[in-house]
Amino acid sequence: GSGSGSGSNPGSGSGSGHGPAFGVFSSTGKLLAGNKDFKEYSELAKRLDIKRSALYVETGGGEVLLGCSLLAKIKLGREERVVFISKIPQEGLDREGAWFKRFYKEARAKTEALESIRYDVIGLWKAGDLDSLVSPDFPGFLDFSGSLNSFSSPEKFPAGSLAKSLAQLAGVLLSNRPVSVRTSKLEDGLLLVFGLVSGLKPAFHLPFRFALSLYPSGVDLSVGPGEPDPDFFFENGDLRFNPASRGPEPSYPVEYYEFLYRAFVRMAEQQEYPGYEESFRERTGDREELLEEVRRGMIEHFGPEITDSFMAKGEIETLFELYREKPESLKALADALVARGWADRVFVFRDKELAAEVIRKLSGTDSVSKGLEAFMLELYRGLNISSEKEGVQRHLLENGFFFEDFVSELALMLEEGFRKGEPSPSLPSLLTLTADVSFYGNPHGKETFTWGLRKGFDPLSPHEAVNFLKHVLSTLPAVGEGGKLLLKTLIEQKASAFRTTDKRATGTGDDFVLELSEKQAEKLDSWLGSNYAGARNEKIHTRRKKLMKNVRSVILILLAFAVLGALALAFLNYGPQIPGMENVSPETENTSGAENESIVQDGNASESVGGTGSSGSANSSGSGNSTDDANSSGSGNSTDFDGSVDSADSVDSIDSADSADSADSADSVSPENLSDEESNQTTADNSSNESDLKNSSNESDLKAQEPDDPENTTSENTTSENTTSKEVNYDSLSHWQFP
Repeated sequence: GSGSGSGSNPGSGSGSGHGPAFGVFSSTGKLLAGNKDFKEYSELAKRLDIKRSALYVETGGGEVLLGCSLLAKIKLGREERVVFISKIPQEGLDREGAWFKRFYKEARAKTEALESIRYDVIGLWKAGDLDSLVSPDFPGFLDFSGSLNSFSSPEKFPAGSLAKSLAQLAGVLLSNRPVSVRTSKLEDGLLLVFGLVSGLKPAFHLPFRFALSLYPSGVDLSVGPGEPDPDFFFENGDLRFNPASRGPEPSYPVEYYEFLYRAFVRMAEQQEYPGYEESFRERTGDREELLEEVRRGMIEHFGPEITDSFMAKGEIETLFELYREKPESLKALADALVARGWADRVFVFRDKELAAEVIRKLSGTDSVSKGLEAFMLELYRGLNISSEKEGVQRHLLENGFFFEDFVSELALMLEEGFRKGEPSPSLPSLLTLTADVSFYGNPHGKETFTWGLRKGFDPLSPHEAVNFLKHVLSTLPAVGEGGKLLLKTLIEQKASAFRTTDKRATGTGDDFVLELSEKQAEKLDSWLGSNYAGARNEKIHTRRKKLMKNVRSVILILLAFAVLGALALAFLNYGPQIPGMENVSPETENTSGAENESIVQDGNASESVGGTGSSGSANSSGSGNSTDDANSSGSGNSTDFDGSVDSADSVDSIDSADSADSADSADSVSPENLSDEESNQTTADNSSNESDLKNSSNESDLKAQEPDDPENTTSENTTSENTTSKEVNYDSLSHWQFP
């Protein structure tokens, strides 16, 4: 239906100022009597005849157009239909219903007073149904008066009451949606139209159309028995909603329409104040403006109640859709949610575009409270497309709307977009927009922006902060106040805590500068007026010095290990060396041992060289080698023997050898080189050696004569070995004493 598409304009005709304000028309639309200016309603008259309208009401311009189709019978002739239309001022619509009875009385009287045709009016839809309407004791209005009074009150209507149903129907009309009602009785239909006309009277400076007809009329309110798909049923004073009806689109809970009408009544009450009615008419130049004004009043006066109702039915998103283009109404609605404790709930709108639009509208309103900001943030977090979030952030930055939580979300969005490596194509431009933000004349915005950045960067590790810092320095060609705040906050809060793993560069703080290139450090200094480039160069210089020092230390350590390795290798190859035995080789040692073993085992003891070996060993250095030279001094040289000699010559050979040894010893060690005590000791040792040799010779002769006695042999061998061991010790001492 259309509220503005009326077939005529009640305020455009000549009205009562230029003659009688009525017209009587034939069924073909011909003006039979009345004001000639009413010819303009000829088409309306034909439509009322076709629809068989018992009552038609059209408002607008401060006047009300009333019409009806009458059954009339020509005296002594046939029945015909006649249409009566009249015009009255808006103020003539009294609540008591006097206008209602006056209209039908006038319709009958003006029609029957025609001079051209003599008519008797017999009814509206059938003969006799008009008589009760013009009767002074028409009972319907008496029964309906109580409902009318409560219906015109802004208070909550009793459940199941007629007033509650009428309020819902009137709310649908105020929402600019057509309504159809099926009723089988003329009286019920007339009472319904009368009630709605009385209830909506304050809005009749705007166009509304109501019709009670046998056939659907297609106007704002169409009532009658022929409605094919009615929104409501009205029988015997009971108005009920038709659940099978498709209803208005989009559909809202019926409570919404009730609240809408209650808000309208509250506004109508204020028309009693001087100047309010005129102001109200100026603010509501058309029905759309009226609807917005009523919606605003609905949230203002009944916000908590309506939000509870919509939340209970899960229709809160629908309610926000109603106020999508009205920031102040959106704010009132959101404030109502905050007041009722709903704002801390998780709001996830199915329509993400609507959620983003609500945020943009609310952000531009005055005095955004923390509760309202929390509600906006819930809507923002419900956006699942990055482009939608970027669009909201871009709107906030471009308009200088700074909210701590939104700035925090912005910082995280920028950092995560870089870190994940798949940033949105528009993210670099958003970073540039953030860096170009100005806080001129907005110290509170600057403070909020700073706290938002701190909150956003708080989850970052120092390493992540340094990487993001490098990204910012590489991306931005220049920065404004926003960019400087971003860099300072990022450095002071996170990057300054970065510690390099290079221990050579620690000790002076600000290790993050080592991660920057020279160009990045210089750019940072030019923007912030800092000296990070100098700190970077100093750290690099310190690191190089420590590197050279460490290299020298490593070289010295390697050299030390090389020397130790060489010494160890020499020790393993040559073993420990005793002074005076450097030239004794293992081969000589093994050869002498073999010879001694051969001599000891020889059966001819008198001719054995073992005695000679013992004699030589007396002057040896204890190396175990046997020699024939008493003056060998541990030189390691040995004289080889044949293994056996003639027994007859053995004693002489030994004596000769002893004499030679004595002579050699005397030559080798001169008395002049020794002290008296040492000289005497040496002489005694030589005499003892000679005696031992002689005894050994004699014992050898005895052993030669008793070869079959094993025990004697073993004893002699043992004695010889012991004697040799002692001689070696003496010889070692002599060598230590006489090197």
